[in-house]
Amino acid sequence: MEEEIKEMEKRIYISLKLMNDSLKIAYDYYKYLATLITGSLFIIVILHEKVFHNPEKVWIEIISISALVISLVLLLGVLGTIRDYFAIPFSAHTAFSSNESIEKSMEKFIDISKQVKSMGKTQKILIPATHYTFILGLIALAIFVSFNLLK
Repeated sequence: MEEEIKEMEKRIYISLKLMNDSLKIAYDYYKYLATLITGSLFIIVILHEKVFHNPEKVWIEIISISALVISLVLLLGVLGTIRDYFAIPFSAHTAFSSNESIEKSMEKFIDISKQVKSMGKTQKILIPATHYTFILGLIALAIFVSFNLLK
Protein backbone atom coordinates (compact mmCIF):
# COMPACT_ATOMS: atom_id res chain seq x y z
CA MET A 1 0.00 0.00 0.00
CA GLU A 2 2.79 2.41 0.93
CA GLU A 3 4.62 1.68 -2.33
CA GLU A 4 1.45 2.37 -4.34
CA ILE A 5 1.06 5.73 -2.65
CA LYS A 6 4.69 6.62 -3.36
CA GLU A 7 4.25 5.57 -7.01
CA MET A 8 1.06 7.64 -7.28
CA GLU A 9 2.79 10.68 -5.76
CA LYS A 10 5.66 10.26 -8.22
CA ARG A 11 3.27 10.09 -11.19
CA ILE A 12 1.36 13.12 -9.96
CA TYR A 13 4.59 15.06 -9.51
CA ILE A 14 5.71 14.23 -13.06
CA SER A 15 2.28 15.18 -14.44
CA LEU A 16 2.33 18.49 -12.58
CA LYS A 17 5.85 19.24 -13.82
CA LEU A 18 4.77 18.57 -17.42
CA MET A 19 1.69 20.72 -16.92
CA ASN A 20 3.79 23.56 -15.56
CA ASP A 21 6.23 23.33 -18.50
CA SER A 22 3.40 23.37 -21.04
CA LEU A 23 1.84 26.37 -19.31
CA LYS A 24 5.13 28.26 -19.58
CA ILE A 25 5.27 27.53 -23.31
CA ALA A 26 1.65 28.64 -23.79
CA TYR A 27 2.24 31.79 -21.76
CA ASP A 28 5.29 32.66 -23.87
CA TYR A 29 3.36 32.01 -27.09
CA TYR A 30 0.62 34.43 -26.09
CA LYS A 31 3.14 37.04 -24.97
CA TYR A 32 4.67 36.85 -28.44
CA LEU A 33 1.22 37.10 -30.00
CA ALA A 34 0.60 40.23 -27.92
CA THR A 35 3.84 41.67 -29.33
CA LEU A 36 2.66 40.93 -32.88
CA ILE A 37 -0.72 42.56 -32.26
CA THR A 38 0.87 45.64 -30.74
CA GLY A 39 3.35 45.83 -33.61
CA SER A 40 0.51 45.61 -36.12
CA LEU A 41 -1.22 48.51 -34.42
CA PHE A 42 1.97 50.57 -34.59
CA ILE A 43 2.32 49.73 -38.29
CA ILE A 44 -1.21 51.02 -38.91
CA VAL A 45 -0.44 54.27 -37.09
CA ILE A 46 2.86 54.75 -38.95
CA LEU A 47 1.25 54.00 -42.33
CA HIS A 48 -1.54 56.44 -41.61
CA GLU A 49 0.78 59.25 -40.50
CA LYS A 50 3.82 58.81 -42.73
CA VAL A 51 2.79 56.98 -45.92
CA PHE A 52 -0.90 57.54 -46.63
CA HIS A 53 -1.54 61.24 -46.10
CA ASN A 54 -5.05 61.14 -47.57
CA PRO A 55 -6.08 57.48 -47.42
CA GLU A 56 -9.08 55.96 -49.14
CA LYS A 57 -11.39 53.45 -47.52
CA VAL A 58 -10.66 54.60 -43.98
CA TRP A 59 -13.46 52.36 -42.73
CA ILE A 60 -11.27 49.34 -43.53
CA GLU A 61 -8.53 50.85 -41.37
CA ILE A 62 -11.06 51.30 -38.57
CA ILE A 63 -12.08 47.64 -38.89
CA SER A 64 -8.44 46.60 -38.71
CA ILE A 65 -7.70 48.71 -35.65
CA SER A 66 -10.89 47.56 -33.92
CA ALA A 67 -10.19 43.88 -34.60
CA LEU A 68 -6.63 44.18 -33.34
CA VAL A 69 -7.66 46.02 -30.18
CA ILE A 70 -10.40 43.43 -29.49
CA SER A 71 -7.83 40.69 -30.09
CA LEU A 72 -5.47 42.32 -27.60
CA VAL A 73 -8.20 42.58 -24.96
CA LEU A 74 -9.17 38.92 -25.47
CA LEU A 75 -5.51 37.99 -25.28
CA LEU A 76 -5.23 39.63 -21.88
CA GLY A 77 -8.06 37.36 -20.76
CA VAL A 78 -6.22 34.32 -22.11
CA LEU A 79 -3.04 35.35 -20.28
CA GLY A 80 -5.07 35.82 -17.10
CA THR A 81 -6.50 32.31 -17.25
CA ILE A 82 -3.07 30.85 -17.98
CA ARG A 83 -1.74 32.71 -14.96
CA ASP A 84 -4.52 31.13 -12.90
CA TYR A 85 -3.50 27.72 -14.18
CA PHE A 86 -0.01 28.23 -12.72
CA ALA A 87 -1.47 27.98 -9.21
CA ILE A 88 -3.03 24.59 -9.92
CA PRO A 89 0.13 22.42 -9.94
CA PHE A 90 1.16 23.92 -6.60
CA SER A 91 -2.32 23.30 -5.15
CA ALA A 92 -2.40 19.74 -6.43
CA HIS A 93 1.10 18.99 -5.18
CA THR A 94 0.32 20.31 -1.70
CA ALA A 95 -2.93 18.31 -1.69
CA PHE A 96 -0.94 15.08 -1.97
CA SER A 97 2.19 16.01 -0.09
CA SER A 98 0.43 16.97 3.12
CA ASN A 99 -0.03 14.53 5.96
CA GLU A 100 -3.76 14.21 5.33
CA SER A 101 -5.54 11.01 4.47
CA ILE A 102 -5.82 9.83 0.89
CA GLU A 103 -9.57 10.56 0.96
CA LYS A 104 -9.01 14.22 1.90
CA SER A 105 -6.26 14.54 -0.69
CA MET A 106 -8.53 13.08 -3.37
CA GLU A 107 -11.31 15.53 -2.41
CA LYS A 108 -8.89 18.42 -2.85
CA PHE A 109 -7.75 16.99 -6.16
CA ILE A 110 -11.37 16.68 -7.37
CA ASP A 111 -11.98 20.34 -6.43
CA ILE A 112 -8.87 21.31 -8.42
CA SER A 113 -10.15 19.27 -11.39
CA LYS A 114 -13.46 21.14 -11.32
CA GLN A 115 -11.56 24.42 -11.30
CA VAL A 116 -9.55 23.31 -14.33
CA LYS A 117 -12.73 22.37 -16.22
CA SER A 118 -14.32 25.76 -15.59
CA MET A 119 -11.19 27.58 -16.78
CA GLY A 120 -11.08 25.30 -19.83
CA LYS A 121 -14.57 26.44 -20.84
CA THR A 122 -13.44 30.05 -20.70
CA GLN A 123 -10.38 29.30 -22.80
CA LYS A 124 -12.46 27.46 -25.41
CA ILE A 125 -14.09 30.82 -26.13
CA LEU A 126 -11.20 33.22 -25.63
CA ILE A 127 -8.47 31.44 -27.58
CA PRO A 128 -10.31 31.04 -30.92
CA ALA A 129 -11.82 34.52 -30.63
CA THR A 130 -8.34 35.97 -30.07
CA HIS A 131 -6.93 34.24 -33.12
CA TYR A 132 -9.89 35.04 -35.38
CA THR A 133 -9.93 38.73 -34.53
CA PHE A 134 -6.16 38.93 -35.01
CA ILE A 135 -6.45 37.34 -38.46
CA LEU A 136 -9.38 39.62 -39.32
CA GLY A 137 -7.29 42.64 -38.30
CA LEU A 138 -4.38 41.53 -40.47
CA ILE A 139 -6.63 40.85 -43.46
CA ALA A 140 -8.28 44.24 -43.11
CA LEU A 141 -4.83 45.85 -42.84
CA ALA A 142 -3.68 44.11 -46.03
CA ILE A 143 -6.82 45.24 -47.87
CA PHE A 144 -6.40 48.81 -46.62
CA VAL A 145 -2.78 48.93 -47.73
CA SER A 146 -3.65 47.40 -51.12
CA PHE A 147 -6.37 49.96 -51.81
CA ASN A 148 -4.13 52.85 -50.91
CA LEU A 149 -1.04 51.64 -52.73
CA LEU A 150 -2.99 51.06 -55.96
CA LYS A 151 -4.67 54.48 -56.06
